[in-house]
Amino acid sequence: MKKKTIVFSCLAVLFLLSAFSGISNGNATGGIGCLVLCLVFGFLAYRSLKQGNSDIEKTTTSITPSPNKSSVLDSGVTSTASPAVSSDEYSCEYLNITLAGVTYQNDDGTDRQLLLRRLHFHDTPFDGDVDVSVKECRFNGEIAFAVLANDLQLGFIPKSQIAYVSDNFDRIIEVTKIKVYGGGRDKSGNTISYGASITLKLRTD
Repeated sequence: MKKKTIVFSCLAVLFLLSAFSGISNGNATGGIGCLVLCLVFGFLAYRSLKQGNSDIEKTTTSITPSPNKSSVLDSGVTSTASPAVSSDEYSCEYLNITLAGVTYQNDDGTDRQLLLRRLHFHDTPFDGDVDVSVKECRFNGEIAFAVLANDLQLGFIPKSQIAYVSDNFDRIIEVTKIKVYGGGRDKSGNTISYGASITLKLRTD
């Protein structure tokens, strides 16, 4: 549990006890005030616990290449773009990628912003293990790489990094992390779109 959640919970309990004490001693106004503060801190504790950590460490990850890529796949659940050898045998590099196309809808009408919001708050279908995959595809007649979580597309590898990912696809070991950020509203009350980034682990042997 996050430290902030524990602090909010303790304050909620403290003000709840103060509310009971005030009411029992005839200080109804003070008791009601403490009760209101108890509810406020209780809500903050719940929201902090619900939000959790927006950096979601993966327990299962996958890289899905096109048929012309040499790879070993394990039932499509936990797979890599290279033979199944422990990553400890490699020296590795990490590539951080900010996803593109996150504000668009998928072909089936699914709103990617809604998917990112659910991923951010660990809501269904992301309330358990999250399987992140990078899949080679075609977009406007050109090579592209879709990024999916539990087989639901969140966005694309940006055009500026497509060539590098394509040239080094066989070196990718796994997706080590996905981070969702944004949401809420700015000072003017405008909605802030959700964004996401992933980290690819590549061997450098």
